[in-house]
Amino acid sequence: MIRVFSLMLLFSVLTAAAPAGVLLKAHYRQVPGTDPEYGQVAVEKNQLAHREVESMFWLILVDEPGDPDEWRQHLDSVTDPKHGSWTVTRASPEEAEAVRSGKIVLQR
Repeated sequence: MIRVFSLMLLFSVLTAAAPAGVLLKAHYRQVPGTDPEYGQVAVEKNQLAHREVESMFWLILVDEPGDPDEWRQHLDSVTDPKHGSWTVTRASPEEAEAVRSGKIVLQR
């Protein structure tokens, strides 16, 4: 009985720490000569939990169903095409695990 309770408690702690939603990877393609901060601004305007994991690549946490093309459109809608554009894909299993485990911490 105690063992079952311990396992249930451990499961609830682990699942509470895992972020809810779909993890995507967004790549901002900056137009040469423009300010690269437009990428960060677009992510923040969409009020997404995020982390830039390499230059011009963000992991973003979005609500279900998390369609990459829909999120590309959201990001492009707040980005002047004279400054850049976006591609969005699903995050890799390794990236998702790094977020789940806390190795990568998302911010708002």
